Amino acid sequence: MGGIGLSLLALGPVIHEFFHFINYHEGHHFYALENIVAISGGALLFAAHFINLRSCKVRHSSSHVH
Repeated sequence: MGGIGLSLLALGPVIHEFFHFINYHEGHHFYALENIVAISGGALLFAAHFINLRSCKVRHSSSHVH
């Protein structure tokens, strides 16, 4: 999940440069696509970190004898 998120996060600027390179200036719809891809990637990366953190806490707390 983290790898996909990081890939999408990196893909945002690539989309911007691609459409800028081909001089696609009508409508500027690619800005929305760039933002959606980058925000989705960031959200996936956040979720992967959160899941990993929760998983480490569960494993850590269950390995100790009180």
